[in-house]
Amino acid sequence: MASNPQNAALEGCRQRLTTYQEVDKERTQLLTVRQIRLCLSPRSFVVVLIDADADDYIFHARFLNKHALGGGEAADELYARIGGYLSILQLNPEDTDIIVRAYANFKSLSKACIAKKKMKNDVSISTVAQGFSQRRSLFDFVDVGSGKDEADNKIRGL
Repeated sequence: MASNPQNAALEGCRQRLTTYQEVDKERTQLLTVRQIRLCLSPRSFVVVLIDADADDYIFHARFLNKHALGGGEAADELYARIGGYLSILQLNPEDTDIIVRAYANFKSLSKACIAKKKMKNDVSISTVAQGFSQRRSLFDFVDVGSGKDEADNKIRGL
């Protein structure tokens, strides 16, 4: 029996549809494999530890006197500078988690900053620290309380 041209065209469409479905299935499987590899691949990170205990030289008045807003701006500037340094090291800052931990005795740091006229009397270091810590999810500014070398001990412990 001779083949009808319509049947032949219909059979050709079926074959193309089957081929398309097979290719689409392979593409989906390949995407799934890529997603799994991406999830399993370790992400680069860098940890910056800061002993800020009464070392007021690392604090700028332009940040301190803006309270929480200044703390956030300080976090942004530090993040940008760390990212710049990572670029020099040929690491992609976009693919690298930047973790910052700053440790200080807030009471003595506050006294030092006020004595050196870097901070007004009405500014609270804890408010600045809150702004710093809240700006970026991996940034923390921690009050270690009073006691000799408490910030040093925290850093040594890491």
